[in-house]
Amino acid sequence: MGDHSEKDGERCPYLSSIKRSVLDFDYEKICSVTLREEHIYCCLVCGINYQGKGKDSIAYKHSLELRHHLFINLTNSSIICLPNDYEIYEHSLEDIKGYLQPRFNSEIISSSLYDVSRTFDGIEFFPGFIGLSNFGNNDSLNSIILILSRITEFRDLCLSYQLYSKEIEKRIPDPLLFSIIESIQKIYNPNNLKGKFSPYNLVKIIEKKSNGKFSFSKISNSSTSSNSFIQSNVGIQSSTLIDPMALFSWIIYYLKKKIDKYLRKFQIKFIPDIQKDANKSHMNIIDACIRGELNKKPSKYPNNKKSESSADNLMGSKKYSELKSAESTCFNCLSLTLPSIIETTMGISNSAQGGEDKTISQIPIYQLLDSKFFSSSSSSQLISKLPYYLFIHFSRFSKANLNLEKNKTLVFFPLIDLDLSSYIHPDYISFNPCTKYNLIANISHKGTINSGKFITQLLHPTRNEWIEIEDINVKVVLPQEILLNETYIIVYKRSDLI
Repeated sequence: MGDHSEKDGERCPYLSSIKRSVLDFDYEKICSVTLREEHIYCCLVCGINYQGKGKDSIAYKHSLELRHHLFINLTNSSIICLPNDYEIYEHSLEDIKGYLQPRFNSEIISSSLYDVSRTFDGIEFFPGFIGLSNFGNNDSLNSIILILSRITEFRDLCLSYQLYSKEIEKRIPDPLLFSIIESIQKIYNPNNLKGKFSPYNLVKIIEKKSNGKFSFSKISNSSTSSNSFIQSNVGIQSSTLIDPMALFSWIIYYLKKKIDKYLRKFQIKFIPDIQKDANKSHMNIIDACIRGELNKKPSKYPNNKKSESSADNLMGSKKYSELKSAESTCFNCLSLTLPSIIETTMGISNSAQGGEDKTISQIPIYQLLDSKFFSSSSSSQLISKLPYYLFIHFSRFSKANLNLEKNKTLVFFPLIDLDLSSYIHPDYISFNPCTKYNLIANISHKGTINSGKFITQLLHPTRNEWIEIEDINVKVVLPQEILLNETYIIVYKRSDLI
């Protein structure tokens, strides 16, 4: 071959050999021959990773043996031609570079984030609403990552951060924080050539970082794998069911700690203005968005919904920080207890003509909230601070007689204007001027404990449509269908937020 260089203005003769259909940059960036991680290039003709580009390298030999000449560097996204070893500058290859390393600017994030995109073969998809591969048991992780990406401020932080910066001081040394940010960038990537995402690296890192508490393989390697379930400090797990609530709590705790360590200054511009007297430099973006607070009920407070006269106890002249008592409790998620099926008073008949009449138990969410805040046996606290984003968890799974059981009771909850005014502490009314929430996400469990899976429904903010994601399958569903699922975690956004 003769010498060739695009610097001379010539166009590379091998561009037509590129096959976008074989490219997948979601997996480990290691050489398929040496299993090394340094200087990895992906062949743009066959999609296989090889190491190096020198004359003795695996990639160089591959280019000679199979006449596959175009490779992309998986670290800096440069595209080279071997064996001639020159870099290619071609605008038509920007989609491949964007697929490998998504990049977002403020204009994309603010105005065109939800524009319809197309895969390499022309199929339309909505960035932010794509399918996630399930490798056996990571459906719970898929759901948690999808609902975390609905937190606008956290999402914008992730999309704005230049993960692949050449400046060493801007690189994130923590692999899990890096992988979570990268996952959210790929979920929203308009240059996603496949219209889906494989969280393979995230799965592996969480398994390692959690010391095996979360094992996403269907076959458990632990000594407890013969049991139908195991219960630990991270929740109720089984060989086929990983509790999304336990996973959510673990990821949130980890994120708060690592963001404060590596992104403390960067996060400040994304933290919402929660209180006039708040100092953002001492705040964490996760806490600022999802943390609420409970405070002890006033003495002689009745165990029923507040009356209008409760506002007389208002201490509006004080700042929140001055009023906050030592007995306050923070929460990232409100947990509501589902009653046993025989205790529910409402039901939906699903009997077919001439068939057996089976009633599906149903209960309103307000009844569960009343039980949590006003029953004599429940918490002695009321809400003193409402979060921007309200996560609510229903106790659908429980341990009984050495088995993990599932409560199939349906919960009726409003899609818009969930009103929590009745559950606000009377001394904190002025600090919570908006008490209504609109639903933006829902995680449900479908099927049995042993063979079921978690699915996610998300509200598309510009199309006002509900989109259901089950593994890599994505479809639009009616709003009414949301209430027919066995909901496990729901996410509300305060109605006064844009």
